[in-house]
Amino acid sequence: MGSRPARARELGASRQRCVRGGSPLTIMVLPAARSGLHETMEPTRTRETGRPMPEDTPAPRVNADEFALRPWPPFRWLKRHPKVIDILIIVLAVAPQIVALIYAGGAQPWTAYATVGLTGLALIWRRSHPAAVLVAISLAGTIHPATNQTIALAFAVYTVASRLSFGRTAAVAGASLAVSAAGAFIWQLMTQEPVIPSSVIDPFVLLALAIGIAVRGRRAQREAVTELINQRIENARTLERTRIAAEMHDVVAHSLSVMIALANGAATAWQKHPERSADALDHLSAVGRGALTDMQRVLHLLRDSDADLDAALHESGHNLPDLENLVEVFQAAGLPVVLTRTGSVITDDPALNTTVYRIAQESLTNALRYATGATRVQLSISRHENTLHLHVTDDGNGATTGDQLGSKKGLIGIRERAAAYDGELVAGRTVTGGWQTIVTLRVPQTGEVTHDE
Repeated sequence: MGSRPARARELGASRQRCVRGGSPLTIMVLPAARSGLHETMEPTRTRETGRPMPEDTPAPRVNADEFALRPWPPFRWLKRHPKVIDILIIVLAVAPQIVALIYAGGAQPWTAYATVGLTGLALIWRRSHPAAVLVAISLAGTIHPATNQTIALAFAVYTVASRLSFGRTAAVAGASLAVSAAGAFIWQLMTQEPVIPSSVIDPFVLLALAIGIAVRGRRAQREAVTELINQRIENARTLERTRIAAEMHDVVAHSLSVMIALANGAATAWQKHPERSADALDHLSAVGRGALTDMQRVLHLLRDSDADLDAALHESGHNLPDLENLVEVFQAAGLPVVLTRTGSVITDDPALNTTVYRIAQESLTNALRYATGATRVQLSISRHENTLHLHVTDDGNGATTGDQLGSKKGLIGIRERAAAYDGELVAGRTVTGGWQTIVTLRVPQTGEVTHDE
């Protein structure tokens, strides 16, 4: 559930023009793409207080295993006790050899028992030194090649394949095979008895090798998914901060500009026209209360999705029908603004109506701040088929230097809002020296899917 048209995320880079000082500037605007996790994610809260964590606090990492099916309880217990697994592996690798030596008949040489003992001893370090353990087991088998090292080799090969890269696994397996072959050759020279020792090319060992490679691939996949999830969560946090920053800018810049203008007007007319000063102070108080209400609303909506935000803005009156109220606020602040509507400019899309309201608000705020000496500010909204035009122009002197033009965050916000509806922004000086802001928005057709479902 999002509030931006789905098509806006698929358009890629949309070209927009911004004109300042009479010279055109082409800007590439990338519409912000949101991940699916952002749409339902709540902000991270501290465990102690349950309050949202500060924005500069890194989000706790999420593990993909948290979303996997829980294994059978005995397996979960074994996973929490790896030493028990190590003991079981040693028993499985050593016990069959001891039983075989006991029932082989006749007295077995000490080298056979030494081979079994070294095999079990090597498996203790299977997790920490997998490559060394595999080579050590192969080397232990050279003491008495007649002993069967297949089970021990299988566990060692599995550990190597599941923990090391494919190249390192192949190198270690090659070294193990070379050690086994050399041991068998030396044994045959000493005893004149042919023997086929246990090695990594045994079918059972090869099966363990394949399982180990598969486990390693699965683990790498889980790690990649975990990294992707955490990256999307971080991106969602960044986008959320950007969204809230835009809302805060809209509220603060508009309200403070109007309040400053009202305060200056009240101070100027205090002695000559006390009644006008009183009216200005009343408007100042009303704007201040409205700004406080809007600020509380934005802070309250920090945990809401974009759809909830748009719905709340719609219910709070930030919609096209209230443009008259917006114009009255600026008129009370001393801005000679006139509103003109042409055609049916009210749409069925609350998010689009909110966008139009915010663009008009930001444009008039800029006029109030920078249109020095303006005698007329024209706000025109018209609609032609599926295109909505918003034109704000003034005849003031305005600012001429980059330092006086402010942070330009207002124009950036307008540009981003227009991009969400495949729109275009043209802002710059008029031939008479004033300033104009022209925004074109595409109105979604009836039945067109413009929001994420």
